[in-house]
Amino acid sequence: MLFVDNLVDNGEKMCMGWGWYLQNDIQIFAFSMILLFLYSVNKMGCKISLLGLSLLSLAVNFYDAQSN
Repeated sequence: MLFVDNLVDNGEKMCMGWGWYLQNDIQIFAFSMILLFLYSVNKMGCKISLLGLSLLSLAVNFYDAQSN
């Protein structure tokens, strides 16, 4: 139970549609624990990381929209 089906085949072969939400929820929860730990160690580093991740997300979505 790794909950990585949405990363492996982009959710195209899923038998249960609601599984996508569960997988994303688990992944976001696990990733947020890493960010919270980083925030407890270095607040400015976490803010810079969040800004970088937000910009990366925007860039990936923009690239994906342009390629389709």
